[in-house]
Amino acid sequence: SKRAICKTIIDQHQESIEDFSEAIHLNPKEDEYYILRGNNKYNLKQYKECLEDCLEAIRLNPRVGSYYYAIGNCLDGLERHEEALENYDKAVQICPDARSFLARASSRKESGKYEEAIKDFSEAIKLEPGNCSYYNQRGICKCRLEQHKEAIEDYLEAVKLDGSQSAFQYNIAACQVDLKQYEEALKYNSEAIKLDPDDSSYLNQRGLCKYRLKQYREAIEDYSEAIRIDGNKTAYYNNRADCYYNLEEYEKAVEDCTRAIKLNPRSANYRAKRGNSRIMLKQSEEAIEDYSEAIRLNPDCSTYYASRAYTKDQIDPKSAIEDYTKAIELDQNDFTSYNNRGNSNKLLGNFLEAIKECDRALEIDPNFPNPYRHRGWSRV
Repeated sequence: SKRAICKTIIDQHQESIEDFSEAIHLNPKEDEYYILRGNNKYNLKQYKECLEDCLEAIRLNPRVGSYYYAIGNCLDGLERHEEALENYDKAVQICPDARSFLARASSRKESGKYEEAIKDFSEAIKLEPGNCSYYNQRGICKCRLEQHKEAIEDYLEAVKLDGSQSAFQYNIAACQVDLKQYEEALKYNSEAIKLDPDDSSYLNQRGLCKYRLKQYREAIEDYSEAIRIDGNKTAYYNNRADCYYNLEEYEKAVEDCTRAIKLNPRSANYRAKRGNSRIMLKQSEEAIEDYSEAIRLNPDCSTYYASRAYTKDQIDPKSAIEDYTKAIELDQNDFTSYNNRGNSNKLLGNFLEAIKECDRALEIDPNFPNPYRHRGWSRV
């Protein structure tokens, strides 16, 4: 068994299993051998076999809390989360140490039971107040509950305990993004990048902060570096395309959208964004193709119909009216589509219909100026 333990330490799990099996053959009533063999099987993701060993260990000695904790881990691995929680409960009852609370907290977190997970992380913190990961994990739960200020307090405590962890800095920045505190988020994102300059997600999030602050050139630099590190993330190309669009560099925006589409051809959003840039380049037919494909991929998005209709307005107002009608069916408060459908009717000489459409747009938003102009022309 000693040789098996040494092999476990150096990650020779299969060889360790063989040694523990021999130890069990020689002494089949030693419960610890089963649990140690099971731990090696767990490390090899052999959850079902691990569970069998843990159950045998408990049959031989049902009063060891860590055995129930081990069963819970196996059941979580098998995605039997409710059964896992029952075993973590037993582990806490028998041995209410930090590890047992942590295991139950982690399982509850993965199951979306964030409030209960927070209670368990708090108990673990009481028992081991110097463990930075407990604060970090509790912060994540609070963030999921949109308790961003409270989450930041936990992340800051984690940083105080261990300032070398880039993830803690990143998590603070993520909360500040949710709070729209982009300047503060920039600071912590930059700290995360200093600690781990090769994590593309940190650069992407800092780019997002710069984008929100309308620092488009600087954001492009971060997105470009993120792409250099990991060129297979569609979001990075999409985000950089947004910057190019706002800088009126529409051809570059089209290029990035095209790259994103190649990586994820099922995204309707990327098609629609490419269509937006193509409109600005006066590539109406190509834009219509993009919106049509976006509609095929997501036929319940009113914006795609409205965008295609807007592109069709000067080419085929009658077809544009059909798209505006579909957009309004999907979103009856879409005052822009009422206004634009009114304009299409005006182009077709349907002035009474145009006036009605403008009236409807103004009922929804009386501060929207365009319907007054279109209604005025129609009345003339």
